Amino acid sequence: MLNKNIGQKSIFLIGANKNNFFDLTVLSFKKIISSECVVLSKNFNKNFISELKNVCSVIVYEEDICLNNKKKKLWNKILSLFQKYKKISHLKLYDPLFLNDGIEEYEFFKTNKIIAGIFSGIIEIIELLNNLEIPITDRRINSSVEFININKKTDFIKKKIILQEKVIIKISTSKLLLQLLDSNKIISENHKTNIILPIKHEEFYSKKLKGYNSQKEVIFTPTENIFILIEKNEKI
Repeated sequence: MLNKNIGQKSIFLIGANKNNFFDLTVLSFKKIISSECVVLSKNFNKNFISELKNVCSVIVYEEDICLNNKKKKLWNKILSLFQKYKKISHLKLYDPLFLNDGIEEYEFFKTNKIIAGIFSGIIEIIELLNNLEIPITDRRINSSVEFININKKTDFIKKKIILQEKVIIKISTSKLLLQLLDSNKIISENHKTNIILPIKHEEFYSKKLKGYNSQKEVIFTPTENIFILIEKNEKI
């Protein structure tokens, strides 16, 4: 445990596009400049990290302080950095709030007497769909979209998901994805399904999804996460 004289110290939870440093908002950029230390993942692009080093000389990689990638352990490791620094920026992949753990991390530091702020970034799935030229909504119909975060199979059942015009689901693991496919919970004759997967694991997923190819389209992109896009087959 840290001692009680930790003082008024601050952490900035900043959403960032790992591929483009200049996608940061002006406010986020100012918070990074004011920080004595920046924590981020090695998954960020080398050019991003190179630009970051121009505004902050102390960079700590998540993977170097937390080997098992457990978020609570990582947050405790970041907390220990406050023994040396007063202001820390933690760069989060894309938006800290949208289908992410920003609120939970905010509450963790607040509970530990650290002033926390959240600064939004680009929403990953929106950027992916834009790059794929897949529209979020369709103005020609009464279109809506529901966003859901699923960490285990029972979450899907508990949410009592009714497939409307469009549902975008963030899946936590490949194991969970296969469980949902096996259960036919995300398959419907009246809907088309796209699965967006990390390109760096294309060989793994191609083997795993062989039996499902006739039911859905698999799209590989430079994402770190798994997304399922379920869309109603509308006649226009």
